[in-house]
Amino acid sequence: MTTNKNSRFDKWAYLDKDVLLRIFMILNVVDLIRGACVCTSWQEAASEPSLWKMVDLSKLEARNFNRQPESQHLVLVSGRTPNLKRLVLPVRNNDISVNEFEEAAKNWPNLESLTIPCSFPVKFMKAIGKHCKNLYELKIMRRFDTDCAETILAYAPNLKVLSLRCNMVHREAMLRLLKEMKHLQVLNISHCLILDHSPNPGFMSVLSKLDKVILEEASRLEKFIFCKNDSCHICQLQISTNGILFWSRYDEGIWLTDEVCTLAH
Repeated sequence: MTTNKNSRFDKWAYLDKDVLLRIFMILNVVDLIRGACVCTSWQEAASEPSLWKMVDLSKLEARNFNRQPESQHLVLVSGRTPNLKRLVLPVRNNDISVNEFEEAAKNWPNLESLTIPCSFPVKFMKAIGKHCKNLYELKIMRRFDTDCAETILAYAPNLKVLSLRCNMVHREAMLRLLKEMKHLQVLNISHCLILDHSPNPGFMSVLSKLDKVILEEASRLEKFIFCKNDSCHICQLQISTNGILFWSRYDEGIWLTDEVCTLAH
């Protein structure tokens, strides 16, 4: 009895497209790209637009990219995602160059939602503002100060939804955002430490509760989400870490979760 040495491969190559799609839906971005290189039928299945509407790069480590520059893979992914609606950037983006990020952003004219789980260069937001005109939803995980507010106002002025949960938020910056971001409908500051100027020069104080000025400015929003429970576990964790949550040390659920359901993943 003779056996075709390629018979095992042929069986995989001729898998039903619906079956392939079910498999591909649980793969991360890098594995999906690798799968697309196996054969023509897999490439066709991997090109299904529904697989690329949301791209989550937050859990990928450098080793997933075979030690190649992360920014090159960002461009590779962007070339496959012209219809991308939602993007979650890597937790560590030090290896992503500004030029490569802008090259990637050019391919995302339909991007609507973005999560940045780390600090980010102003030029990242400049590229988003230049090429992603449909962006209306943003989640950032970094200290929200006046500089950050100015960056968002300059390059994402049409935001409707903004989540700052689990951050240190400067009262002055938040107030400016509420006054100047006319299209904003939803603001999430759950579990944030709200900082204000202290009587002592060079120091900031933590507000125990939101003042009337902030509440009045936020009253125009459809949703203003903040933590009202003094015994909240995450708020206590914020206080114990001085407002600096190290995502790699704590439960990922702290930042993967969001009270805005479209930003949770």
